[in-house]
Amino acid sequence: MTIAEMRALLGLGDDVSDAAVVEAYVVHLSGAPVATSTVAAVTLAEAKLFCRVDHDADDGFFQIAIDAATDAARDVADGWDGSEPVPARVKLAVLHHIVTAYDGRGDSADIPAGSVRLLQPLRRLEI
Repeated sequence: MTIAEMRALLGLGDDVSDAAVVEAYVVHLSGAPVATSTVAAVTLAEAKLFCRVDHDADDGFFQIAIDAATDAARDVADGWDGSEPVPARVKLAVLHHIVTAYDGRGDSADIPAGSVRLLQPLRRLEI
């Protein structure tokens, strides 16, 4: 199967690197759930720029981190449905989460406290 076919099967756009497509396809073959977010809070280029990374070797990590941080942001900021436009505070919270994960690979995957503070105003309160 070609990368283009994998991309189409998984519904991944051209902004996702070939390495990330292959990784997602392997996950798909294993039967594990694959992130299907329609709108990521940040792009691969934004995440790499924020982390000051100018090589493609870690693109697979970055795509996974973008998906995970975007999902975590949606969990906290449940008043944001994940559609366009992405509020600036969500972008910054996701970027902060990604840089924390990148700098501390192997450490906790918890949402950084600074990200939570940025997302709290977007949390829906129900009584």
